[in-house]
Amino acid sequence: TYEEGLFGAKYNAESSDLSWLRTFEAEYLDVFARAIDVDQSGNIFVAGSFRGQVQFYPDPTDVRNLSSAGGQDIMLFRLNASGNPVWVRQFGSTGNDEAADIEIDQQGYAVVVGSFRG
Repeated sequence: TYEEGLFGAKYNAESSDLSWLRTFEAEYLDVFARAIDVDQSGNIFVAGSFRGQVQFYPDPTDVRNLSSAGGQDIMLFRLNASGNPVWVRQFGSTGNDEAADIEIDQQGYAVVVGSFRG
C-alpha cells in the first residue's frame, strides 16, 4: 500500500549504527519537514509546514488532529531522545505560513523563523 507521512531516524554514520527509526503517518502528503535541531538532553525538534487537515499518529491510541487556519500553517514537532513523539504544535494565519529554520537555545526554548501571509 501507499502511505504518506514523516519519518525520523537516529543514525551514527561513523559506526553505521541505526539507533532508531520512526514513521509518523499523516492523512495527506501536504506535510513538510524543513528544519531540525536537538537540545542538550537529546530531544529532537522538527519545524515544517502542513496544509489542510492532518492526523498525526504517534501511536495507535493517540491521534493528533491539526487543521490549517488558511492555506498552509507552521508545524513544530517534538520527539524525545528515543524518537518517541512528545507533542506537536501549529502556528498560522489565514494565508500561507512556513517555517524555514529552527534552533534550540541554552534554556531549551525553540526559536523558529519563517514567513507568514495574512
